[in-house]
Amino acid sequence: MAPDHAHPPTLKCVIIASRDGRVDSLLATLLTRVPADDVHSFGEAAIVVCTAGSAAKLRDLLAPHLAPEASLLVVEFERWSAHGAAVDASWLLRHGH
Repeated sequence: MAPDHAHPPTLKCVIIASRDGRVDSLLATLLTRVPADDVHSFGEAAIVVCTAGSAAKLRDLLAPHLAPEASLLVVEFERWSAHGAAVDASWLLRHGH
């Protein structure tokens, strides 16, 4: 997504609900617009993105790439708490959180 200099980048969580539960195609789409260093996949149903683009812009970018029966939720957040090896806390901290 093009940088929005009026708004600083924030973390957004993209959650996908689909029969196959895969984020691969959405991840590829994101990487055409967001630097790879600002995108982190959590398993097969969630992606965390650090971008100045709004949650609605991310939704609009990704929705056309979903299967017809799939759903998508994009949440912007500034506070987080995590547990477990699958969470890359150092990645989150490098992105200012």
